[in-house]
Amino acid sequence: MNPGFETGSFAPWAVEYGSCTVVQQPFPDATPHSGNALFHGGYEGAVSSCRAYQDVDASAFALGIDYGTVSLQASAWLRGWFAINNFDDQILLRVRYLDRTREDLGSVRTLVSAGDQWLLREATSLIPPGTRTLRVELEARYRRGADNDGMADDA
Repeated sequence: MNPGFETGSFAPWAVEYGSCTVVQQPFPDATPHSGNALFHGGYEGAVSSCRAYQDVDASAFALGIDYGTVSLQASAWLRGWFAINNFDDQILLRVRYLDRTREDLGSVRTLVSAGDQWLLREATSLIPPGTRTLRVELEARYRRGADNDGMADDA
């Protein structure tokens, strides 16, 4: 699953759009929450909002999901570049619930990052009946400046 991007690449994550990148040493903006790599929204020359995702097969839990007894708890460490109360780029973790044909049944998401410190953001919910795939997304929203400073680790 590569939750901390420690492989130095996105695999098995996929970049859906934008300037997402994996950053290893030297770290120009921030050190990782843990390990040796982190997710970053993008640097000069390729700055935009971005989204990366990976799909997790949930079909082994279909019976419990369809009875409404399986819950999800997702979390990620998130941060930006500027101190709290400054309008800055934002990052969030979202989990989409997809059925067997990849139709979207709903989603749950975390609050956005809030400042220049790593914050654990969590999202919980019951998984909707019919869900067969969990699409885990990191979305970094570019707001201003030379870089998209939305950062994530340990998703």
